[in-house]
Amino acid sequence: MRTGWFEGHAMHMEQISFRYLMTLSVLHETQSMSKTANVLRRTQPAISLQIKSLERIVGFGIVEHVRGRFAFTRQGTRLAMQAKHLVASMDQMVRDVASSSDEIIRVGVTEDFYRRGMKDISEALDGDWIDVHIGPSGMLLDSFMDGKLDIAIVKSVDPLEDATKAWRHQPVWAGHPCESKGDRGIELVLLSESCLYHQLARQTLEKSARAYSVRSVCSSWDVIFHSLHRGGMTVVAGEWPGEAPLADEDYGLPRLPSATINMLVQNLRPKRQRDACEELVARMTEYMSFPDSKRLI
Repeated sequence: MRTGWFEGHAMHMEQISFRYLMTLSVLHETQSMSKTANVLRRTQPAISLQIKSLERIVGFGIVEHVRGRFAFTRQGTRLAMQAKHLVASMDQMVRDVASSSDEIIRVGVTEDFYRRGMKDISEALDGDWIDVHIGPSGMLLDSFMDGKLDIAIVKSVDPLEDATKAWRHQPVWAGHPCESKGDRGIELVLLSESCLYHQLARQTLEKSARAYSVRSVCSSWDVIFHSLHRGGMTVVAGEWPGEAPLADEDYGLPRLPSATINMLVQNLRPKRQRDACEELVARMTEYMSFPDSKRLI
């Protein structure tokens, strides 16, 4: 199958989430930012931001504004057509896999990886055969070890022995490192203690003898991003900063250690369920933008 523009630009694929392709496809169909926002149940500024992010990644304009209205550029139209082919291919893939198994596959992912692609995959599946659990890495790992999950994507400092696949990645500081009053130092805004990033933030600052305090422990990334508007620091995956601005190196914060993304898969039976699980793992690896250049297993 011809892949057009994507054949010569594999270097960009690590940065292009499936959500961007979905948004681009719908926008080309509706030719309206507001209608696209309604279809995807997002805000119009969020749609505009995704298109601008995609333009920055690919290096050319996708839409242009003419007399107060926007229109697709020639390159933007070509890209949108290719995105439609990929989205349609993904939709057909999940339908094929869904029809191959009548067993529910339980998948556990951290919230950031859910947002990076698993959400789009699970929505495409309509929830008929996949049960997605979202939580911090520590909790998901415990659930997998207890047999409560069939697939788990969790973070750890070193690769887990039982990982089916593993990738190295670099956590980074994000936010505004405003020193708090008194001797409390850097204010941290973090997820629960069972989140690897929570542990790395505290351990790194303690090792560097940098004063800090935990201003709040949040239940979700949305709460963290909202809280960071008042200042403070958090830790995010370098490949997925979310809505938090990455901290400038001039702030002098100690470098965080590299970490590992682990994909754990149970040895499922019967064979139909195992085959469907393996196919899902392959597609998750592809559409969640895990770079092969950092793959360990």
